[in-house]
Parts: sequence; C-alpha cells; structure tokens
Amino acid sequence: MIYVMSDIHGRIDRFESILRQIDLQEQDHLYVLGDVIDRNVGGVALMLRLLQMPNATLLLGNHEWMMRDCIVDGGDAEAWILNGGMETLTEYFDLSANQMLVLWDYLRQLPIEARARVNDIDYLLTHSMPISLYSQKRDANMTDTEFAVWSRVEANTPLPEGTTLVFGHTPTVFYQDVDPMRVWHGDRRIGIDCGCGDPSGRLACLRLDDMKEFYSVDQTEGEADEVR
Repeated sequence: MIYVMSDIHGRIDRFESILRQIDLQEQDHLYVLGDVIDRNVGGVALMLRLLQMPNATLLLGNHEWMMRDCIVDGGDAEAWILNGGMETLTEYFDLSANQMLVLWDYLRQLPIEARARVNDIDYLLTHSMPISLYSQKRDANMTDTEFAVWSRVEANTPLPEGTTLVFGHTPTVFYQDVDPMRVWHGDRRIGIDCGCGDPSGRLACLRLDDMKEFYSVDQTEGEADEVR
C-alpha cells in the first residue's frame, strides 16, 4: 500500500493518530510531502523519526528548504523565523552534536519529487509545483528548487502529460468551499494539505491504492478516528 501525507508542521499527536489508523506494514510505503517542521514544537523529532523508517520518504518542503538554507548553508534566518521557524530552531539546539550532523546530512539529501505507479496510474508526488514546469515559468529571482517548493498549484496549472499530481503546501480550503478540510480532488490534481499546522486544521493521509482518506482526530474530540 502507498500512503501520502503532507504539512504536518510538528503535530506529532496528529501524525500518531494517522499511524494508528493505517497500521503501516513493512511492505507499505509512506510518502510525506514536506513541511514536517515549524509552527509547532515536534518537527525535528518527526524528521529524526522518519529518517529511521525504512518504508518512509520525506520530500523537501519550503520549510525544510528554509531550515537547510539557514543551518546548513549559512543563509539568513529572518524569513525562516517569520514563517514559524523559532519552534524548530529551539528544538534543534537541544540536539547533541552528533544528532545535528545526522540532521544536516538528511536535509541535504531530501528529494524534491517522487513517483509512484499504482493501478496503472502514474502519480507525481511533490510538495507543490512540478520542477519540470520551471523552464516554462523561469524567474531570475528563484532557483528551480525554490520554484518547486514555494509556488502555488492552481486548479488549471498545466501538468506534465500522463501524470496525476499529489501535492501539499496550499491548504485545501483554497480549492473548495464544501468540506474545506478534506482532500481536494481536481483534474489530475490532488491536494492533501488540510491545515494540520493550525489548531483548527487536521492531518490528512491518502492511500493511493484505493483512494481511501484518513484524517487525524485530536484527543479532545474523542478517541475514535475518522476514516472516509
């Protein structure tokens, strides 16, 4: 089984709620489409946990890009802090020197995209925009990596032929008025960011094999997890 989720933003409790529902097995694979960090404490612990899971792949999101730019490449931390990075930075400074080195190496190697073929459908998994579209929308102030993790997918964004895009980054409320915190299904576009970083949001997980949707439930809402 192939599972995808995105934009956890440090909410380990919501991540655990999803894991209890999907019961991830060794032969399954979980793709996390970036932004596990920032806005809430817990993102660094999540990254270190995903690093140790042989059946999980974390993709680069714009928040991991900001963290890498700051602590690995020596970039300006101001934009990162303004975007919720202080919680992550505080957590990072509590790591041992060895854990910091492990995290640096992990951040350097995060892939921008992944592909999965399920039931004869070719899925392109990204944090946001397919990097192949950079050549069509080249911006002198933005690298191809920045383009891929920062740009917003729109309902009519041109897509590579023959692929279905699964992405995060933009909360699904921007694509639909009815059931705004649910996975959004467009034309060869599937948005899965259901606002987990916000207190009123939740984490979504989509199983590509049968399009089953899983949603986190906070402890205050009761013990039963919601599945659709």
